[in-house]
Parts: sequence; structure tokens; C-alpha cells
Amino acid sequence: MPDNYNADQFRQATINRLLLDALDRRERPDLLLHKQGGVWRPISTQSFRARVAALAATLQRLGIEKGDRVAVFSENQPEWSMADMAILGLGALNVPIYPAESVERLTYILQHSEARVCFLSGAEQFEKVKAIWSGLPHLETVIPSVPAGEAPAGRRIVSWAEAAPDGGDGEVLAAFEQVARAQGPDDLATLIYTSGTTGTPKGALLTQNNFASNVLGVGQVLPYGADDLALSLLPLCHIFERTNVYCYLAQGTSVAYAEGFDKVPANLMEVRPTLMAVVPRFFEKLYARVMEKVQTAPAPRRKLFDWALGVGR
Repeated sequence: MPDNYNADQFRQATINRLLLDALDRRERPDLLLHKQGGVWRPISTQSFRARVAALAATLQRLGIEKGDRVAVFSENQPEWSMADMAILGLGALNVPIYPAESVERLTYILQHSEARVCFLSGAEQFEKVKAIWSGLPHLETVIPSVPAGEAPAGRRIVSWAEAAPDGGDGEVLAAFEQVARAQGPDDLATLIYTSGTTGTPKGALLTQNNFASNVLGVGQVLPYGADDLALSLLPLCHIFERTNVYCYLAQGTSVAYAEGFDKVPANLMEVRPTLMAVVPRFFEKLYARVMEKVQTAPAPRRKLFDWALGVGR
């Protein structure tokens, strides 16, 4: 990513152009990594772009236009990033929702945002949406990202396989990139809701440039790039991890999506990332888990642990 941006270029940058430029600069076989069937499987830059463009075309067929809201109700996975880039490319607003959100707050967010389409990950998310769908007059379609043959059937349900084929149609890709690059720095990109711990969730609007300026700023102070591999652990529905993933992709860094907090120790050993964004609570829980195992270990092992800790200090 260029490191000589001046103030005016910062103000005019868009997240769409930053990400598309990064994908143009470097083709890699392992842009994204996810664990499937017990094996870490890569998604290439070419495949990622093809699926994003196909998703955008699907959204257009569903009538999604600039300014419309599209919800993403899912845990971290490649499909989250694909849906996000497709939504932003059309000038629509991504409404990210915490994957374990309560039915009450889910109802409020979908109603208040007037989301017309909702991407969701699995059966748990689908059942929650299904239970409240009759009271959501604006929600027209859901797109579950489950394996082929597992998507629930219904007139208003589009399977992921149908919505995001990995065919690489050149005309579809060119049309998507033209629309995506045409979005301006002040165009809205997302509507993010607070957790609701202090009352009704509040929606915050962020623009293309809000994201792009942060990504450019981070790129000037953190020297990671194409030789790095990042593990995405924190929820992508939160602004911190979402911005981190934008930074990774903009700098040519591969992204592996963790299976969940409980699997992080194993995932760290399996993919051996050079980058991972965390919060203090992560270290607190990790420390508590380690100490719990130490306290229940045989005396010789506890002594060995204390000795090793002393050497480390």
C-alpha cells in the first residue's frame, strides 16, 4: 500500500478502492483461510473476487440499490468478508449483527435499520430470524452461508451456492468493480449498532472514508504485509476487528478465521499467525485457563511450570 499519501488523498480515499487496488497488486492462493472438515482450506484472491462480484450481482437482482441496508448476522468466516465487500461495492450499507445476539435486540436492529436482505451463517441464526420474520415488513430475503444442500427451502431464501458461485465471470467482475470504484469518500458504508447495555441500541453511520483513512493511517505505522498471516478472532461485527481485517487485506496480508475462542490455542499452533488483534479480556481468560490447568496438575508438573516461569522472567 502506498505510504506517501498527502492530506487531500487521505480525505478522498475510499475503502472500496483501497481493497480493490490491493487485490489488483497481488494474486495469492491463500488470501483467506478457514477450517472445514478438520482441514484449513485456502481461498485465492481470484476466487474471492469472483464470489464478491457474484454476490453483488445477486443483490442487484434482488433490487438492492445504493443506500439500502443489508444485514450480516454471522460469526467470523470468509463469507462475512465477501458479503461485506459486495454490499459496500454497491453503495449499500452493511448492518453487522453479533452472531449470538438476543432475539429482542435482533428484532430491534432489523426493524430500525429497515434491512431488506440478511446474510446469516447457520441454523441458529436462521431460526432466530425465522421466528420474527413475520414482524419485519422490510426484510425480503435471507441468504444463509451453509454448505450446498443444507440451505432451508423457501421462496424468500437464496442459498449461498446460488448467490455466490465461484465461476469467475469476467463481465460480472468488471461491472462490479466499476460500480464499487464509483462510490465516493462521503458515501455511507455501514450502520453499526451499539450493544444496548445502556438502553436501546444506537446506530452509528460511517462513511467509505471513515474506514479508508484509518486503514491508511495504520498502514503508515504498522509494517506488516504480504509475508504475514493474521488470525481473525474478535467479532467482525465490531468496528475494531472489521477495521483490522480491512488493514490486513489492504496490505496484502492473508487472513485465517479462528473457529472460536475455545479453539484459539489450537488454531494458533495450526496456522502459526504473525498477527492477531485481541483485547485485555482475551489474555485474562487465557491466563485463568492456564492457571486452572496448573493447579490441577501433579506436583512435579507444577514445579516444572514454576521453574519455567522463573526462567522466562
